[in-house]
Amino acid sequence: MLLAGILASFPLRSMSYYVLELRGGSHIYATDVPVRKGRLTLFHRYPDGVFMSLSSSEVVKVETAQEPPPAA
Repeated sequence: MLLAGILASFPLRSMSYYVLELRGGSHIYATDVPVRKGRLTLFHRYPDGVFMSLSSSEVVKVETAQEPPPAA
């Protein structure tokens, strides 16, 4: 009961998702802002949260989405 009271006191935060558009038209969804480190772009993949890296030259564009991606 105490835990429920503590959790209820925190404001609900809207989750942002990120869409990485890749060469060839593919899309990958991320749960955090993709970060470019040298020749790599690093992010946590949606929905499983796996930490991934892609060659930055493969990433054409990154956009923010307020809604989660559609279920496959």
